[in-house]
Amino acid sequence: MTKTLLISIFSLLITCAVYSQDVERIHRVGLRGIYRNDANAYWGAEFSYQVYLKGIRRLELDFGWLEATAWNLFQFTGIYQWQLIRKGGFSFYTGPGLGFGYASYGYGDGRFYGVLAANVGVDYTFRLPLQIGLDWRPEYSVLNDIEDDLTNQFAIAIRLAF
Repeated sequence: MTKTLLISIFSLLITCAVYSQDVERIHRVGLRGIYRNDANAYWGAEFSYQVYLKGIRRLELDFGWLEATAWNLFQFTGIYQWQLIRKGGFSFYTGPGLGFGYASYGYGDGRFYGVLAANVGVDYTFRLPLQIGLDWRPEYSVLNDIEDDLTNQFAIAIRLAF
């Protein structure tokens, strides 16, 4: 009985020691809630995936849907990010990207479009496997403008880090 109790306590202490270390989490999966503004205001969400590449670099891939009164947008965006500040769980990042999508109008018409994007944001990864972030993504239309050449996208993200 005593031997089993000691082994259990020792196992618990080892487990706590291992999990209390700062673990570099390579992948993050979650959602970005979006507000986008050009000539129209859009609301929507994206499925978001981040993966660390090497050093301060990471890649973010987002696929989502935005809705306005005139049409719906379905868009895929890839952003190459540099984490300029990494302190504890906090990071400040920026980077360029590309996106493409489909604008679906209410009367059955639609068209494909392409954008050049930039991204600036901050995020914090807790000791729990959870990340929250805020970012700004200006996008410039390069193929089939859907409204204005330049749009601004603001987002809040919540991701599971593993």
